[in-house]
Amino acid sequence: MRNGRTIQRPIPRTTRTYFIMHITFPDSPPTDPMDGDYLLFEAAVYGKPVKCVITFDSLTPGKNDPEKAIRAFDQKKDQIHATARAMIEAGQVGGGEIVITRLKAVEPEAERP
Repeated sequence: MRNGRTIQRPIPRTTRTYFIMHITFPDSPPTDPMDGDYLLFEAAVYGKPVKCVITFDSLTPGKNDPEKAIRAFDQKKDQIHATARAMIEAGQVGGGEIVITRLKAVEPEAERP
């Protein structure tokens, strides 16, 4: 208190609180629902399933071939999982699912600390 007035000073924020989400990807192959140009795969956040959709175009640009998309999925699995993880952590889950239309340039899951 100074001159009869209370002086309020902002409290400096020197620390940030982070939490790590428990996100897993079952070791099962993606599925082709046969009714579109996308593949489905699963993630689990704290044990609750999240449906993940990835477009053929994000896997094999310009090609609408399910077999090539599945092969590309297998080759890019770490990058796909890293993209899905980043989207889940960013809160981009809507209705229990995420839709990947473009792979992001992120570190593969195996190299993350």
